[in-house]
Amino acid sequence: MKTSKVFLATTLYISLTATLSGAPVPKSKPPVLYHPVIVGTKWVMKSGNTESPYVISRVTEKNGKYIVDVGLGGDSGAVYTHVTEHVSGDGVYREFKEYDDGKPQIALVKAPLKAGDSWEYTIKTGGVVVKDKWVRTVAGEETVKVPAGEFQAMRIDWLHYVDGKEAGSGTDWYTVDVGLVKRVNGDDVSVLVSFTPAEPDKKSK
Repeated sequence: MKTSKVFLATTLYISLTATLSGAPVPKSKPPVLYHPVIVGTKWVMKSGNTESPYVISRVTEKNGKYIVDVGLGGDSGAVYTHVTEHVSGDGVYREFKEYDDGKPQIALVKAPLKAGDSWEYTIKTGGVVVKDKWVRTVAGEETVKVPAGEFQAMRIDWLHYVDGKEAGSGTDWYTVDVGLVKRVNGDDVSVLVSFTPAEPDKKSK
C-alpha cells in the first residue's frame, strides 16, 4: 500500500511540474466545416443558363459556432439576404427568413458525415409542422468535377415526402470549407461555377 501511495505522489508531482514548467499542451483540431464562414466570401452557382451569385454578408461567431448570412446579388449589384446558415462542427443547418420561429430547421449537413448515416427533418411555420418531410442519407465521398474545379465531396442523397408519399428526390455534394458544389433536383442540375474566398480576418464581426 505504501508503494502505491509513493507511486501516485510521484506521478502527480511530475504532472504538476510539467504543467508549471510550460510544457506544451496538445491543441485540439479545428472543427470540419462544410460551409465558408468568412465575410466577403463569394461564389456563383449555375442552373441551366441562369447564374446566381452569392456572398457572405455577415457572420456572428460564438464558441466555434457561426451564424452566417448569405446574400444573393441582384441585377443592380445590391445584395439581399437570401438565407441564414448555422455552421459548426455539428454540420450546416438552414434558417429561412420566411419561417417565423427563428430557429434553424433544415439539416442540410449533419456532421460528422459517414457513409450510411441518415437523418430527417420537417419544417414549422406559424408554430405548425407542415406535412412535408425530408430524409437525407450519406452515400460516401466522391470526386466531383464542376466548372469551379475538381473537389473531393461527400454525396448526400435526399427524398422529399408530402402526406407520406414520395414527392421528389435529389442529391447534394458538399466539400469542406466550400460547401455545396453540385446539386441534382429532379431534372434540374446546379453546379459551382466559381468560388472566391475572403481574407481570414473577416471571419466574424
